Amino acid sequence: MRMKDKPIFKFMKAEILNDQGLIYIIIDEYKPGFEPYYLEQSLENNFEITFIQALEHPLPNPEFPPFLLDNKSPIPFSWDHPIDQKMLKLMIKDTLGGYHDFNHSISIDKIDFKATYSLTPVDKIKNSEYNFQILTIIENQSKRTAIKKYEKKKKDNKNLNLEEGVDKKLLNREVEISCRISHLGLNIIQNTGTQTREILYITLRNFEFCRVDTKKTKTMQVKIRYLNIDNNHTYLVNYPILLTPTENEKITKKGKYFLNFYVEQSQKHEEVSNYKAIKMDLEPFSVKIEDTLISVIIEFYTVLSEVLWPKDADKTDPLEKRYFYQLNKNKRPEFWFWEKDEIALTNQQTFIDEFILSPIKLNLTFLTKSKGADFNSGLAVLTMFFKALGVALANIDDAPIKMTGLKLENCFDTTSGITSKLISHYKNNLTTEVFKLLGSINIIGNPVGLFSQIGTGVQDLIEKPMEGFIKGPLEGGVGLVQGAGSLLKHTLAGTLNSVDKITGSLGTGIASLSLDDEYLEQREKMKMKKAKHVGEGLKQAGMSIFTGFEKGITGVFMKPIEGASKGGLKGFFKGTFQGISGLIVKPVSGLLDAASKTAEGIKNTAVSGDDKPRENRERLLRVFYTYDKYYQDFDKKDAELNFFLQVEMKKGRFVGSTYFYGHLFNEESSKCQMVLFITLENFIYFNKKILKKKWIINTNTVKNLELKGKTIKIELKFATKKKQVIFIN
Repeated sequence: MRMKDKPIFKFMKAEILNDQGLIYIIIDEYKPGFEPYYLEQSLENNFEITFIQALEHPLPNPEFPPFLLDNKSPIPFSWDHPIDQKMLKLMIKDTLGGYHDFNHSISIDKIDFKATYSLTPVDKIKNSEYNFQILTIIENQSKRTAIKKYEKKKKDNKNLNLEEGVDKKLLNREVEISCRISHLGLNIIQNTGTQTREILYITLRNFEFCRVDTKKTKTMQVKIRYLNIDNNHTYLVNYPILLTPTENEKITKKGKYFLNFYVEQSQKHEEVSNYKAIKMDLEPFSVKIEDTLISVIIEFYTVLSEVLWPKDADKTDPLEKRYFYQLNKNKRPEFWFWEKDEIALTNQQTFIDEFILSPIKLNLTFLTKSKGADFNSGLAVLTMFFKALGVALANIDDAPIKMTGLKLENCFDTTSGITSKLISHYKNNLTTEVFKLLGSINIIGNPVGLFSQIGTGVQDLIEKPMEGFIKGPLEGGVGLVQGAGSLLKHTLAGTLNSVDKITGSLGTGIASLSLDDEYLEQREKMKMKKAKHVGEGLKQAGMSIFTGFEKGITGVFMKPIEGASKGGLKGFFKGTFQGISGLIVKPVSGLLDAASKTAEGIKNTAVSGDDKPRENRERLLRVFYTYDKYYQDFDKKDAELNFFLQVEMKKGRFVGSTYFYGHLFNEESSKCQMVLFITLENFIYFNKKILKKKWIINTNTVKNLELKGKTIKIELKFATKKKQVIFIN
């Protein structure tokens, strides 16, 4: 702030802080000696130096006159127009008339900036060029720019450095730390009194960390070749991968790094945190998340926060207490709570020469699972329709979210100020990307994905022939064929994807009207098996039609009986309603699912050669043993056997069984590979090849279990068809 007609200045700063849900705008005056800029000069007295902010669009009648800079004392300075370009217009005039006027725009924001300029003499015979230098340094968190005469220093060849020619960075190196991990797996496990389960499994490949400290700089770099996060909260999920690179082959086979983060910090200035460069490059990635996983993560975070940040039961939330006090008073209190709040201001300044963030590209998929209505509610029928509508509208498929990159140069601010700039940048980006989310809803066929596929095909149709004809006519013909094939492939894939999503969403919405949780669960399991090609698509389509009609017809008779056995008269009417609604809903849902699976199979056949995100887990779920749910080092054999027990055996009949022990046998009599499972509930002996059980024994009927050499002896409490004593070699 300055007066127009008097050289009186006030230097103010504004800081925005968020504290307990309240936003504070703090306006404060700079302390003397800590103003944002200082300018000083040490040229001869005949040079008159003035300066003013160089506006991008100069005003016809400037509000303020230029500053006059003499060689006696430095002048504090700040920008009259903070939102305009931060450039300084420097004007130098020789009062003796020996040199032409100097008029130039310079930047004074970069720390350790150094530039040399010249004044051209009027008479080149009498006078030579006058060289001067402009330097910017940091002092007391202020940028001080000095203008001084420049004289070339002569090299002294007498005192040669014996280490000349050796890299100075190597000579000044004080600390060097480097680490490379070829494969790293991280488990996130929830282990509480009521729940023990694996939630996520994070895979890092070719993780590299390097830090080099010299007397002048600290440099750190983190590179990750491959990152993958498995959704492991349960075996049966639609999307077993939560996060993975979009172009998997490009990362795993072509050697591209998924993440590259680089920081270089200068140690020359103690007054500020001075970073020479902060750069981050991130490859495109895909995120596929289900509502059930979100619920699990929220539950895990709630439990974790209670442990890490326990709340005092006697203490009321301070924000709640403050508002409760004020809203229950009829008159204004003696003081408002914020008037006496102590807010910690950020005095440490941060200067970043170059801050570069690459564009962030992600494909977002979100899935909600249908559930039956609660018949204990009086609005069960109304809730049923709203749930069906919600399930159909909520699902999003491969929404392309792109946030533009960010480049800041000579950024000088507090940490909170820089954070606010980043948040504002990405918030504005996300606001514009909302429409892509709406355009990627499954129920309308994901038109964004359709146009994206067709656009890729059209681009190939134009570019591939052009690239070919540059090399020759034969290559041009090949490029024309490749471009036409790409257009046909992507148009077919985009169209079939839309058909898949529309019919699948309608099928999901209609299926939820059946109010049959058992049927919905079975349908979800069928949908989890992706049709990788046309054959699988037709096979799964047939199964969907058969299941829909079979469950619809049998449900008319079985549901009233099941309802009556569980809930008496009320259960009977509930089962009758489920049976009648299922007679119509389930066959229709089956037909829609058949159309979806057929389209999915054809689409996946068309794009089988494309570079796609990973679809299968990096590693099977960890096994939690016995009723204590203890866990140990990951055992691949146990993980495979438990997956076989929980998912593949008897179509999930043993899902939820408490795993104790599993072992593979090569049975000599049948020459088949057999599996013995010992669970809390059963002893199971199974032919792994033909998926057929040999026998199942309830643990309550076992009298004794004994291991003799390589033979397992199972003694039963009473004789059965399986005999009273069973031997397994």
